[in-house]
Amino acid sequence: MIGSRPIMRHAWGSRSTRASLPGSRASDSEVRGRARPGLLQVVTSAVRPTMIGTLVFIAGMAVILVWFVAFSRPGLAAARHGSQALSAGELAMTDEQDALRGYLASGDAAFLQADRTAEARAATAATATLKAFKNRDPQVSTAFAQAWTAAQAWEDKWADNVENGTWRAAADISGDGTVDTQEQAAFLAKDVTLFDRYRSAEAKVQQAARSSESSTMTAQTTALVAVAIAAMLLGIANATTLFLGRRRLHRLVVAPIESLSREADRVASGDQRPIATGGDVPVYEVAQLRTSLQGMTSSLVTDRAAATQRGDELLERTARLQQVLDFSRQLSASLSLTHVVTNLTRAMRQVAGADSVTVWLQNWDDRSLASFNPAHPESSETIEIGAGAVGRAAQYARTMPLAGSSAHAESTGAAIPLVIGGRVVGVVAAVPSAGNELDMEMVDALALQGAAAIQAARTHSEAQELSRRDPLTNLANRRQLTVDLAAELERAVRFGHPLSFVMIDMDHFKRLNDTYGHQRGDQVLREVADTITREIRAIDGAYRYGGEELALLLREASGADAVRTVERIRAGIATRFPWASQSPVTLSAGVAELDPAGLSAAALVSAADQALYAAKRAGRNRVRLHVVEQTGQRAG
Repeated sequence: MIGSRPIMRHAWGSRSTRASLPGSRASDSEVRGRARPGLLQVVTSAVRPTMIGTLVFIAGMAVILVWFVAFSRPGLAAARHGSQALSAGELAMTDEQDALRGYLASGDAAFLQADRTAEARAATAATATLKAFKNRDPQVSTAFAQAWTAAQAWEDKWADNVENGTWRAAADISGDGTVDTQEQAAFLAKDVTLFDRYRSAEAKVQQAARSSESSTMTAQTTALVAVAIAAMLLGIANATTLFLGRRRLHRLVVAPIESLSREADRVASGDQRPIATGGDVPVYEVAQLRTSLQGMTSSLVTDRAAATQRGDELLERTARLQQVLDFSRQLSASLSLTHVVTNLTRAMRQVAGADSVTVWLQNWDDRSLASFNPAHPESSETIEIGAGAVGRAAQYARTMPLAGSSAHAESTGAAIPLVIGGRVVGVVAAVPSAGNELDMEMVDALALQGAAAIQAARTHSEAQELSRRDPLTNLANRRQLTVDLAAELERAVRFGHPLSFVMIDMDHFKRLNDTYGHQRGDQVLREVADTITREIRAIDGAYRYGGEELALLLREASGADAVRTVERIRAGIATRFPWASQSPVTLSAGVAELDPAGLSAAALVSAADQALYAAKRAGRNRVRLHVVEQTGQRAG
């Protein structure tokens, strides 16, 4: 501003002359005396209609939101929760019926426990249903009461007889003290009749619940459509006011500023002529801006020269940092340890000026460092932490000069620790070519990036291994079984090779845990896993399916071959634990053979599972074969 005043005085003459020119600068009191509106006043008058419309829209949305949150949404949520509870109750009742029928068919008390569990679930679901629809939908509540009455009739007239052990007396129609086949069939038919009545009543409840949910959603949809229409109309009104306000802002503010911007661009390009005065500027702040730009003209010349010099320096610095950034991206582009070490080595050579680079990775198990050479992994060397420059760099987490070199690491080879989160994950030993020095600033930047990439790669590798293994038995886990089984099924079907799948379950394993303790139980599982691993071939797979259940995937093995293999395992296990006299350690196994025509993985597992249950029903400590044909039926 100071530099522009002589020019202005020379061009315009006296103060009285300047005051008479349009667009010339006057004192603050003179500018205010012209009663120019301020920028805030102009903008406010332009956007006021839009602001009012927006406030109206916000208020309307708030009312709709309160209605939605306080009334509509809870009603829909209650209807949905009620529907879910109804489905859960029906499933629990079905599970209860299946458990009781399973008990009648097998006499296994475990089915009674499953029945009690399902009965508790049914009661919980009924409570949730009543809570969801009580005082909300009388029609659903009435239908549910009828369904619950039908369920109670089934419980009282049939299920309770089975649960209490009085079903034989109830089924003995002839009164001769025995239940023949016809009487048992009649007793089961009674179950079907009573349960069908419950299902019919439950279907009506489900229909009423769906109707309740549908009506609630319809009300919500209607409200949302109304809001959308109102918002659209209000948006049209706001758009109209915005358009008119924009035209006024362009005339009073934007057009004068664009004119000043063109003048400023001309000055910035090197033309140092004074900024043109132009016509009258109706907005006070814009008039002040024009005056300020005139004062800035002279200072831009000096600033440009300084900026040019600084720019040249930054370009050189940016080029070097870009190299580091490129290599950082390469380091983080993969979780392969080989890829990371290869790129770190190349970056040390190209960016930091190293001629020879060796990466040492720390082994936390034995407190040592091992060299990692991606090209020749067999040539790995090992040194103790604290031994030599590399060992001391790892021990103290500081850069150390390499042995036989100068005390100044900046002028010769150095061992640079790779530190991430206060932990040393490795050391880089870098030596420059003869007569050169390492760029330690670049070395430190690359070491920081390399440490993070190496730690990520090693963590990823460890996580992958842990995700595939069962920690107790060291067998592959169920997730790995899913991957292997799918691949082997595809291969067996494609090439017509046989494939056998085995399900193994430890007999009375809960009793073993109760008798000898869970630590002994874990020991038994580990030793059984070791026995299986020794007995199967290298091409076969052993897996922990879950709990005391194990699985075998026997590649290119027929069902008969698989039975022989599993029989050897079973016989070995039966004699391996002589100390378990109170609860002998035995296993039951089911073998399923895949027909070359192929089946799904689920069908093969199901077939082996059926064979396993056949072995258990036959008395346990035995192996059963279930051959799967292309039609999915059991053969032989």
